[in-house]
Parts: sequence; C-alpha cells; structure tokens
Amino acid sequence: MSFPIPEDGHPLRVEFANVSPGDDAVYLIERKPALALRAALLTKRPLLVRGEPGIGKTQLARAAAEHLGRRFERVTVNARTETNELLWTVDHVERLARAQMARTQTEVDNLKIDDFVRPGPVWRALNPASARTPTLKEPPVGPKDRSGTVLLIDEIDKADTAIPNGLLEALGKRTFTAPRDRTVSALDGVPAPLIIFTTNRERFLPNAFLRRCWVLELAIGDDIAGYLRVRGEAHFGTGAFTEDVWTQAASIVEAARQDRAEDAYRPGVAEYIELLRAVHAEEPKERGARLEDLREFITDKQGC
Repeated sequence: MSFPIPEDGHPLRVEFANVSPGDDAVYLIERKPALALRAALLTKRPLLVRGEPGIGKTQLARAAAEHLGRRFERVTVNARTETNELLWTVDHVERLARAQMARTQTEVDNLKIDDFVRPGPVWRALNPASARTPTLKEPPVGPKDRSGTVLLIDEIDKADTAIPNGLLEALGKRTFTAPRDRTVSALDGVPAPLIIFTTNRERFLPNAFLRRCWVLELAIGDDIAGYLRVRGEAHFGTGAFTEDVWTQAASIVEAARQDRAEDAYRPGVAEYIELLRAVHAEEPKERGARLEDLREFITDKQGC
C-alpha cells in the first residue's frame, strides 16, 4: 500500500484509534510529508525527519502507522545505546540464572547462546516471524504483523556515530547477521518496514547513513498563525473557541518564537495546543485573561 498525496491546503486527517488522556487524537499530514512517506514506502528506504522539538516528528510516524494499518513500534536512542540493541541482544542474566538452576554440568553445557538471543526492534520490523522466540512463548505472526511495521527510531542524533553506521547493512539490504552467523532478512509476504528516524540536529550524521535515507524537513513556515490555527481546529473543532481566543493563543506563541529566534528550542505547535487545552475548561469569558496568565510558562523554557 502506497501513501496518498493530498492537495495543498487540504492535509490528510488521521485520527488515532486509541489515545491516552492528554495525548493528541488527530494529526494532519500535509502534501510535503505525504510525498516523503510515499517515496520511502515505494523505494523501501528509511525516512529521516528533521525539525525543531514539538513540530510533530514523532506524531508523523504514529499517523503513518495508523493510516496504513501497520504495527507501530518506537525506540528512543541515547548516548549509551549500542547498535546491537536495535538489532538483537543476548539475555545474559537469564542465561546465568538458568545455569545456576542446572543440576548437572551437561545441562549447563546445553545452554546454547541461541536460546537467549532476543530480537531487537529492527529484527521485529524486518521479520516478525523469526522474532517470535519459542522460549518466550510469544504469539504467532498476526494480521497486524502481516500488514507491516512502522518503526520509529527517535533522536538518532543523540547516539554515537557508530549507531547509524552500524545500521547500514540492515537499512541498505534489509538483512543483517545475528549471533552464530544467523542471517535475518525481510520476511516474504510482509511489506517492507517503514523505518523513520528523527533528529533535532544536535550533531552531524554520517554521509553514508544519509545516502540511504530520504530526508524530510518539517517547519512551521512564515504563516505561523495560520499553521497553528489549522492544527488547533483539527484537535478541538472549528467552534471550540471564539476568534479572539484562537488569535490570542497564536499571538502568544508567535511572539515567543520571535523573542527566542536564535534558540535551538522555541515554542511551537505543542505549546499552542497546550495553551488551548489549558483554557478549554474555563468559562468562555475567562479564557482570554487565562491565556495571558499562562504566557510566562511557555515563553522561556530554557531560562536563559
């Protein structure tokens, strides 16, 4: 299944089936992100999404999975993450526990490392069938698996450069080698996974990694008020607030963005939605004053 391309000004509206209280229930996919998602799906290449915090990078991946009817999995990397954690790990703790419970040396010798290999998120995305380990008594491949996976690897720029470099084989050939020279390849009959990386550009990514990715830049653009208004109406409905409240909330965010123009972190869509959410339960006549009361809490989050 490829991805539909909406017309300019008419974004694709995705409603999430299961959301927790306080989570966003709607996401709007505009033409540019839709084109990038479609290209990634058709070429079976990863998509790297760049943009400031709060712009909706993570939600884009969730929305793509929801629209495609795919299983969604998210993993966030950090400076301590190792490549193997994304591909596979070995449960040494369980192996040691089993060895201590063994009654004979023969039983210890029979504790093969293969029995303690735990598939990582890339393995589960490429081949959900082989990722079902009998020792864990996991269920067989289900309909959600057969429709494919959207794997979000969040904040790849926080990882050591060894991480993106270590994923080159898996990304380029959709195959990699697990312990004991076991080859893990994409599962026949299951759509190739859509792998989405996000970055806040805290460090440069290796060129060899970038060559394997489509790169999408998410940005608010010049019409900040219009951009925010569309997303606010998608979340709350067009009649949720008076025109003054819509405009006032957007003005607060826009002014804060201008004041922090040189900062790496500036208020954006997330803050706009939170402002509106905070005043939604207030009496209509109190909403304007309450927005002003809340202004200081979003304008300088870094405190410098």
